[in-house]
Amino acid sequence: TGGYIFGYVLAAMLMSYLAHNFIIPDKFAKVLALCLIGQAAIYLLGVAWLAYLTDFNIAFYAGFVIFILPGFFKTLILGGIVNYIKN
Repeated sequence: TGGYIFGYVLAAMLMSYLAHNFIIPDKFAKVLALCLIGQAAIYLLGVAWLAYLTDFNIAFYAGFVIFILPGFFKTLILGGIVNYIKN
């Protein structure tokens, strides 16, 4: 839905800003933190828009709960890949 599209835009801007302005020495921790913040922005706007169109409980389950665990594992994998490439 539209909320997720705007969430991706917000996540890209937020992650870019944070990556350039906050220093975290550990690359894995930095990638992990940035990805989790980006995912939070995406889910926040996506679920908010779904809740506007439907019921909040339905939106929360269909737009967040079923995707959070796979998203977290993808974030861990990405952090490991980035850490491997940068070293």
